[in-house]
Amino acid sequence: DTMLYDPTVGFVDPAAGSIDGPSSATATVVSGDLKLTVEDPPAFCASELVLLGLQQAIARAAAQDVGFVQLACSVAARRRLQARRLAGAVEVAYDISVPAGADATAASLR
Repeated sequence: DTMLYDPTVGFVDPAAGSIDGPSSATATVVSGDLKLTVEDPPAFCASELVLLGLQQAIARAAAQDVGFVQLACSVAARRRLQARRLAGAVEVAYDISVPAGADATAASLR
């Protein structure tokens, strides 16, 4: 299952649609993803504290406001032989939506 996280409202049901952020017509959007190996993938994706930390780290690396960053965390599929182990992979997709007029350069968003 994919968990969407927004710092202003917390977790959002992906079936309910996208998180309202800056309009794409007035924003520059940079997307990326991270693949991480963690001890307990479902708990990792369910942790608001963990996702907030990732969101802050991505914002800091891009020199942008944390409110411009949206995350989606999902547990990566496991192979049959790996299913017995608790550790596994998660995929964290993110969008940085920088509104028009905000201070952003291509270099800061890479």
